[in-house]
Amino acid sequence: MSVSLAAVAYCSRSYDAHRAEGERMESQISWHVELQVKPGQLEALQALTVEMVESTKSESGALIYERFLSEDRQVVHVFERYIHSAAAVAHLASFGALYGERFS
Repeated sequence: MSVSLAAVAYCSRSYDAHRAEGERMESQISWHVELQVKPGQLEALQALTVEMVESTKSESGALIYERFLSEDRQVVHVFERYIHSAAAVAHLASFGALYGERFS
């Protein structure tokens, strides 16, 4: 069982809104990543996650941006979906510039 991190789930415009603009579901890209929480860093990770969610809200290509914490609070499950690969690449570039050093 997982519990949500506070204020971490964010969904952009619905798929139907993108489909109306000519985007197809086949062009979407998504990933699921599991991150190990460093000892003593859970609170820092939670604060960073809130920042990342707020930043991602301005990305029009983000469809799903969710974080879930395992019951033992040791693993964070990351689920992200973007309307197409260009949106995913733009997110990764922004993420690297804003948060890359803090994730080392």
